[in-house]
Amino acid sequence: MAQILIVSAAFLIPGAVLWSLQRSRGPGAALVGLVLLVAACTVFLATLAGVLGALVATGLLWAAAFGYGALAAGWLDLEDARSSWEGVPLVAAVGLAVLVLLVTLSGVAGALNRPVIAAISLVGVALAVFYAQRPPARRRHVTRDTAGSPAAVWWWGVAALMLVGMVGAVAPEVRHDALAMHLPIAREFATHRAIVEMRHQIQSYFPLNAHILYAAGMVFVPGEEVPKLTHYAAGVHASLLAYGLGARLSTPWVGLASAAIFASTPLVYWTGGTAYNDLWSVLFATAALASLAWFAERPSHRRALATGVLIGTALGFKLISLVVALPVAVAVPLIGGLSSARLKARLGLLCALSFGAVMAGSFWYGRAWVLTGNPVFPMLNAVFKSPYWPAVNTRFNMHLFGMGTSVLDLVRLPWNLSLHPHRFVEDGSIGLIYVLLLPFALWAIARRRVAPWACGVLLAAGLLWFFGAQYLRYLLPLLPLAAVIGTAGLLGRAVPGKVEMRLGFILSMAIMVTTFTWVVPGPPNFPLPAVRGEVARADYTAAYVRGFRVAEYVRRSLPQSARIYGAGEVMAFYYDRFFVPISWLGRLFDPALPDAVLGARTGSEVQAILRQAGFSHTVLNRDHPVIARWRRAEGWLAREALWEEGPRLEYAYGEYYLFQLSSSAGTAVHRGQNLLRNPEMTPDPAGMPSGWERHGTVSLGQAAGGLGRAGTRVRLFPGAYVVQRVAVAPDTLYALESGIRSADRSATARLFIQWLDDGGRVLDHSTWRRIRVGPNTKRRAMACTAPRTARSAQVWLIADQGGEVEFSNVQFYVLR
Repeated sequence: MAQILIVSAAFLIPGAVLWSLQRSRGPGAALVGLVLLVAACTVFLATLAGVLGALVATGLLWAAAFGYGALAAGWLDLEDARSSWEGVPLVAAVGLAVLVLLVTLSGVAGALNRPVIAAISLVGVALAVFYAQRPPARRRHVTRDTAGSPAAVWWWGVAALMLVGMVGAVAPEVRHDALAMHLPIAREFATHRAIVEMRHQIQSYFPLNAHILYAAGMVFVPGEEVPKLTHYAAGVHASLLAYGLGARLSTPWVGLASAAIFASTPLVYWTGGTAYNDLWSVLFATAALASLAWFAERPSHRRALATGVLIGTALGFKLISLVVALPVAVAVPLIGGLSSARLKARLGLLCALSFGAVMAGSFWYGRAWVLTGNPVFPMLNAVFKSPYWPAVNTRFNMHLFGMGTSVLDLVRLPWNLSLHPHRFVEDGSIGLIYVLLLPFALWAIARRRVAPWACGVLLAAGLLWFFGAQYLRYLLPLLPLAAVIGTAGLLGRAVPGKVEMRLGFILSMAIMVTTFTWVVPGPPNFPLPAVRGEVARADYTAAYVRGFRVAEYVRRSLPQSARIYGAGEVMAFYYDRFFVPISWLGRLFDPALPDAVLGARTGSEVQAILRQAGFSHTVLNRDHPVIARWRRAEGWLAREALWEEGPRLEYAYGEYYLFQLSSSAGTAVHRGQNLLRNPEMTPDPAGMPSGWERHGTVSLGQAAGGLGRAGTRVRLFPGAYVVQRVAVAPDTLYALESGIRSADRSATARLFIQWLDDGGRVLDHSTWRRIRVGPNTKRRAMACTAPRTARSAQVWLIADQGGEVEFSNVQFYVLR
């Protein structure tokens, strides 16, 4: 409740100040106050998170984009857009398209370095300053309803919603696709200062406009900070484009409400807090729609060309932008035909549109065609027959999402999208606002509150998405237009007092929904503790990225020349080394390698195969076995078997093990001193082994052939456990080993280690392994490296589920 009150006060207090400023000093003073307030909040958040340099680099790119857009506006018949509030976001989007093209050319030329990118940016900034000082151009052919502009206080409501999303953007990156796909490619481009082929990354053959922009940012500030902030800024820009689109199609009030609805969408917050590429598709799809709105007011070949450039740029970010690009491409000649029925005129408009789209969007598809033989590799390979992929029309994992394509499914779609988003995406939702606006959208269409072409584009794009790929993130480009049409039915043609009341209601609902669904749950949705420094960035990342500690060790200890093969796609960026995953994503690098490794019979054989392929290390995970047989006859799990069969275990944490492949095969493991300090496990007078604490039902028995001359069997009933604390050295690799058996074949046991600091506080994540137990005693083991601040460890033996479990000959020792 306190968090809700704090967030509400953060919205209301500045709003009250701006309201009083507008009443006492006028709208100009309120607007200046709004700009200063938003800038101060933005700089404060960036400084708090330690990413101020990344914020400056991001701002530099956007200022340059506006400069190039202002220059291009004269060529594309958009001069009047430079001087109107609703036109500025469109001009900046055109400039971003130019900026993407310039950075791509520098990458092709091998000049993707700091001097070149700085020169490109500074020229754009100079153009922005020049055009900002020019007098406004006189508007022509304005036929829309100008119902006044919203006060600064309403703009503050939208800005505050956007600032909530910035908290995720300045936190460390923890999302899978960003770490496994987008950021590694961008870093590779920035490292080589050129666009290079990456045969170990199949995603490097996809459209990479986002990655080339991320690489440009990394040239200034290495790391994930600039890519995250630029992707977040793309969402802010898309919100401003939603305003421009709504203001152009209806009124500025409709535009502002549309921006607020889109900005407060939970899925927009989720994607805006990570370095994905979805919001770029939204930005350029919405920009294409805004350009289409300007084109509809005065059709011309140059405005059709501008629309084509924006469509092509969107396709250069993501192929799924086709769901908007195709309806827009159909709408251009139809709208142009309203003023001229000649077929020649329509064909001319379509040619201008196509030329712009091909010029701006063909590079990555042409590159993929040259390198693989398939322009949309690996999709549609049954058509293009690339030798690097099976001849199938790949849809990847699209079968996991959606709800069917029957007429009944189409009728239920709005309800399921809002109430059951898990059917369409792994995470995130669009909330209830869009389904609540549906009746108003139908009212707007029936009453022609918006242009018929806009309704047609939304319907056609929605159907393409429904029958194509029912993945929620692919629906994002349609949300701004859906918000515009819905709010046009709610706010259109209302008297000023009622408009303000309804807009206030929309903003209040957006703020409440944002507070409850996004802010209150906390990390990783709203990672304020990491931003405020209450949690170290490395600790925050380790909490949400499995295996991050192994990646941390790799960056700290392995040479830059290290080559790693194995599990952990999500760690590809944090490894900061050449990495090929076990999964299908690495098959382009060497199609025979995964099968050869999985077919190996021993650890030494795995070592030989990987060393011959040029790898120096391998990383294993309990979910990704290297050896096809999960268990060896004597009981070791395949992962632990490797440290006795050849490769040297160098580091382990959680379920990830890092093996060094350069050590001699068959090196014996020296178990050394038993750190439990009771090698014979002699029972004390209370009936427990010395040094152990007992919980639940525990019994003891003697066993011959144990550690020393005799050993002790500890029998635990389901739910029982024994635990002992032992001293450990930091940054030291330990193994926990025990013989385990049970008469009940359904029984499971756990080996469990907790690391403690000198104050007895538990450090990081505990390390455990659940094991299914059989009737014969088998040796089980697990390993883990003690954290840097660890001073002791609690070793647990747990009877998890099923029947009684017997542990014998327990050892806890330094592995190397």
